Amino acid sequence: MLKGKLGLLSLALLILVNATVLAQDNKKPAKDKKEKKEKVEKAKTEAKDTKTPKKDTKTDAKASKSTTDGDDDYPYPESDEKEYKDFVKAKHQEQQDKYLDGKYAFPAPPRNKWELGLDFGTLHVSGDINSQRLDGKFGNIAPGFGIGAHLRKSLGYVFSLRLSAFAGNTQGFNWRGAQGWNRDGDDGAEFLHNGALGGEAYYQQFNEGRVVPDYRDLNSEVVFYNYKTKIRHASIEGLVNLNNIKFHKRRNNWSIHGIFGVGAYIFNTKMDMLDANGNEYDFSSAIAADYSIDANRKDIKKILRDLSDGDFESQAQIARDDYWIFGGEKDDSDPWTFRPAAHVGIGFQAKLSNRVNLGLETKVYYADEDLLDGQQWQEWGAQTKDWDRPVFTSASLNINLGKKNSVEPLWWMNPIDHTASKDDCCDDFKLADADGDGVPDMFDEEPNSRKDCPVDTRGRMLDSDGDKILDCDDCQPHTPRHLIDKINDCGAAFEKCCVDTVIIERVVETRPATAPCDAMGLPSILFDLNHYGVKPAFGPQLASVAAYMNANPGVRLCVVGHTDNRSGDGYNDILSWKRANEVINKLVTEYGISRSRLALQYRGEGDPVVGGLTDGAARKGIDAQHALNRRVDFKCCMEGQSDMAMPAGPADAGRK
Repeated sequence: MLKGKLGLLSLALLILVNATVLAQDNKKPAKDKKEKKEKVEKAKTEAKDTKTPKKDTKTDAKASKSTTDGDDDYPYPESDEKEYKDFVKAKHQEQQDKYLDGKYAFPAPPRNKWELGLDFGTLHVSGDINSQRLDGKFGNIAPGFGIGAHLRKSLGYVFSLRLSAFAGNTQGFNWRGAQGWNRDGDDGAEFLHNGALGGEAYYQQFNEGRVVPDYRDLNSEVVFYNYKTKIRHASIEGLVNLNNIKFHKRRNNWSIHGIFGVGAYIFNTKMDMLDANGNEYDFSSAIAADYSIDANRKDIKKILRDLSDGDFESQAQIARDDYWIFGGEKDDSDPWTFRPAAHVGIGFQAKLSNRVNLGLETKVYYADEDLLDGQQWQEWGAQTKDWDRPVFTSASLNINLGKKNSVEPLWWMNPIDHTASKDDCCDDFKLADADGDGVPDMFDEEPNSRKDCPVDTRGRMLDSDGDKILDCDDCQPHTPRHLIDKINDCGAAFEKCCVDTVIIERVVETRPATAPCDAMGLPSILFDLNHYGVKPAFGPQLASVAAYMNANPGVRLCVVGHTDNRSGDGYNDILSWKRANEVINKLVTEYGISRSRLALQYRGEGDPVVGGLTDGAARKGIDAQHALNRRVDFKCCMEGQSDMAMPAGPADAGRK
């Protein structure tokens, strides 16, 4: 069974590593603290001087804290920056391009580094013989030592693969004796099976020319087992990270992981059962009346250590199956037994820098092998019930290796960082709009339209009156249709063309009091998710609507608000009402349109431009699928249409 001391050792090493990391984290130069304080004070002063509203002051303080908080310092480009593409493998570049264009919800995974580690720690065997050194060095905590190395690669934010190997030696001895040979002449059942202690000639070839120990015919009747085992192990491991999904912190300074692996080990076990003259030890002086008395146990251990010459010269019992693959019958000295093995473990890592971290792990190895300690028999001749288990508890120094344009191994990264790190945690990610016309590039049929030139919902520059002159170049963008053929190069109707001014004026005067209404060419106004404020980018669109109404004084428009379908009906109704109301207020206060010529209407999530977004997956899809549905349209009012009353619903729906 595993010793309680293994747990104490692991706990002690864990505390030591953790204390080292805490000391590293807390050891910040006074200069950095002073600069941080000065930046925060500067932000507060600037906010006060400019009389920034209370809400903005908090935001600025938050931003100041974010940029000076050492825990969240981020040395890599953000996923929505162009430089991030340098960190993306060629096979993922297409995905990153789509993400930057707003056509895909997730950025491409970054190229990340490998971890190379050097391991050093204690090696134990949990078996039939106590795991402790016969020479008494290192107490009972470190009966053996091992050194190893590993190479680890992340396959995602949670799972990684690792190639691992170690080599080590460990020792053990029992301070409680076992029966060897009865004075009555009966064979001790134990040595009837363990030929390596019973003089079996087979082991002669492995004992460096010495005789095989034979404890069957000694006056002491007792033998004290001991062993020294060499173990060499290699494996492939899967590691499951348990700490990097954090909703309130950007990066990890420590990591904990579970380990499972398969591999194999070879081992060779020797015993110190002969003195310097090649004779069996006389253990009679180590026999105590009562092993349960502490004083007796200490005396026994001292006697055994004094007896031992420290030369593990005798081959322990071996399984006569496939050990010869690594020696034994093929040569004449060191038979190595081969065993496939599985193992499990747990590990902890603490970051010292973006390149270096310290680790602590404990792993237990499982194989059908009971001779790691050279003993598998009980005194009455039955085999022991448990297999022997190697236990390797190690500390490691780990270094991240990789190209310059690569991030830390992904188990240190936060997989939700690309959404959580945005400036506004509650807004949709920003849709790419290269020409700034308010229409996302993925829907923009003229992605390079001229600045301040009104566009329709497809991003096409407007020619509202159809005179083939763009509104932004048209001196009269809403020329009456009966005068379209009488315009000049600037798009305005001639004052004189085959008729004099009087005739033209007479024509205008004799037009119907209410001119025919044609709102087909009027643009829509788009809105951000959960907002009803009109974005500055849509100023030209509002100006074109106002120009149309000024050119057609008899026209009366219905201003119709819409939303996407990602909230309840009541919420969407009042949000769409607020959007229409905001557009009307803009036209009245900023463009001088009479309020009586505008009727406020709302449709909530009805009448979508982009339909089919009814299933759960689509409703949670990328924002570009919903962007065109969050809008205000302009339609010709029918006779009798007037303002719709503000609907019932949450008064605080949406943000301006």
